[in-house]
Amino acid sequence: MSRIGYLKGTDLEALDQLALRGEELIPLGSEKNGYSKNLFDITRFDRIDLVLTRFFRLKQLAQRYGSSATVADALMRCQEAGVEVMIVTGPRSRESTKEIIETQGVEDNVKVVTTGEIVDEVENVLDRTTKRTKRNNYEYNSAKSGYGA
Repeated sequence: MSRIGYLKGTDLEALDQLALRGEELIPLGSEKNGYSKNLFDITRFDRIDLVLTRFFRLKQLAQRYGSSATVADALMRCQEAGVEVMIVTGPRSRESTKEIIETQGVEDNVKVVTTGEIVDEVENVLDRTTKRTKRNNYEYNSAKSGYGA
């Protein structure tokens, strides 16, 4: 089971499909309201594998966080925590969204997808992160015990 954070506005059908697969869904937001985790406070200790969001939600979140905060700031917090981000957009705004992300220099660990691609792309990302996590755990345990690499 993986932990997937999502912001308000994420496709409900995709969230239903992910929940039915057994994924743990974590609501994210910008305020400490007792309901959601603040996206700007994510750390490795939260063990979130992936964040699902719409581009406009990232932009709103950054604006609410502070006048100088940007979408890049929100994405960099996720990158620092080792969390993959999937930005969901419509087919007509996909390329524009990719350009903005690349221009801000935060394209690492960020994938831009359309609504119809969410579940398949989440599966691809989680397969990759699961393999990376297993490899890191193996390397850590091997180094700790003195065996292996």
